[in-house]
Amino acid sequence: QLLGAVKPGTVEAVNEAASGLLGSAHRACASGDWPPSPPESQEEGMPELAVLCGIYGTALAIIGLVVCVHVCGSPRSALPPGDEESAAEDAAIVDYYPLWYGRLLSGLLLLNIGLFLLANSPLVVGALVRANVSVAGAPLPPLNSFQFTLAESVIRFWRTGGMGFLLSSLIAVYSGVWPYVKLSLTLFCLWAPPRVLPERRRNA
Repeated sequence: QLLGAVKPGTVEAVNEAASGLLGSAHRACASGDWPPSPPESQEEGMPELAVLCGIYGTALAIIGLVVCVHVCGSPRSALPPGDEESAAEDAAIVDYYPLWYGRLLSGLLLLNIGLFLLANSPLVVGALVRANVSVAGAPLPPLNSFQFTLAESVIRFWRTGGMGFLLSSLIAVYSGVWPYVKLSLTLFCLWAPPRVLPERRRNA
């Protein structure tokens, strides 16, 4: 009534347009002649690949820095006098346990890293929301209404601006970088000899 009062004939024009659209949709559903889906642009996948490269590159840089500091830092000179011999005679953390236990734990850590790589790859969808729609009682093919991966979550929150910058950064750090750093350095601490990781530093 408000639209009709402002401009006569508006309601009738809107109803006719909606009726025409519904009629076209009904004919398309009855004939099964679905309009072709728009081709996926290759440029859409480039930001996701860049985000993944940034996450993996940051994780590798942190891991390499920590390992290089321990390997190239001459830990012998940092030990008090008289501790060199005891540190050389000491064993790695894995040597305190049975051989099978150390290998099993190392294998589980590597498997966990591999699962993270697979889950965050573009080949795997993190979550998928599928809608089942029916028109006039006729079911339509399932529609993938929403899906996302780690890289897509980082990009979408970043594009919202404001608090999205913070949320995007938290997702990238704690869901992307930190798992690889934690698991890789745990594996390094498990096998590092005392000359690389002294007993007083590993607190074992």
